[in-house]
Amino acid sequence: FANGAITGAFAQLYNAEGFSLKAARLFHNAQANMVADQMHEAGYEVLSRGGTAVRAGNTYRYYDIIVRVGDGTIVGVEVKTAWSDLLNPRGSQVDADVWVSKNGGEAVGQEYKVSRVAYAGIDGPTGTKASWAASALQAKLFAAGIPTIKWGEKGLADEPWLGPRR
Repeated sequence: FANGAITGAFAQLYNAEGFSLKAARLFHNAQANMVADQMHEAGYEVLSRGGTAVRAGNTYRYYDIIVRVGDGTIVGVEVKTAWSDLLNPRGSQVDADVWVSKNGGEAVGQEYKVSRVAYAGIDGPTGTKASWAASALQAKLFAAGIPTIKWGEKGLADEPWLGPRR
């Protein structure tokens, strides 16, 4: 529209109560880097951070972090950050994660194959305590043996979700 009313309305929605897509992306990236740093400090070999493409059948899955655990297994880690009180995986991500967990996925441009997947959930920037949404998607992850942990509730030493350290 010439008067910009629609554009202004969408901008108001995305900026309401301090929310903006840019702020959400910046927060997510900072938290994913924090998780990768803590994994490295705990003895896991961080192979990639920042969105490495992995083949998942006829599509690609981008993982925030890829680590090698002590037994040599390569794990794709999806970091979910909350802006509200729920951590919600996306359907297309879950489908790709189940495929990778069952079949393994070649990391594009790398010489390794991701054979396991894990999710790390992080509370929102406003201090909101988030929890995993009980949903059919969560049940699909559980059925495929894909762990979803709440980062920070347990230390890495107490949480065997990734596997042995190097």
